[in-house]
Amino acid sequence: MSVPTTEPVCYIVGAGECGGLNFSKTTGDLVIAADGGLTYLEREGIAPDLVLGDFDSLEGDRPSGNVLAYPSEKDETDMFLAVRYA
Repeated sequence: MSVPTTEPVCYIVGAGECGGLNFSKTTGDLVIAADGGLTYLEREGIAPDLVLGDFDSLEGDRPSGNVLAYPSEKDETDMFLAVRYA
């Protein structure tokens, strides 16, 4: 989805089925990977500004960089946490 705007945009990418990402990060935009959404961003070569979640949807090691880790036992979904952060 391409959003024509001059204002900064926050993109949140979560786990689940994804038919592809259709956006380009520009100056001022914020890209958040909610748990397994990191896989889709990596596939498209898009570096997230923040990765958050309990990381139950990711294979391998937890990501490095700007990470907010949550316990797997929580009341909110990773996507909800990403929206609240945004």
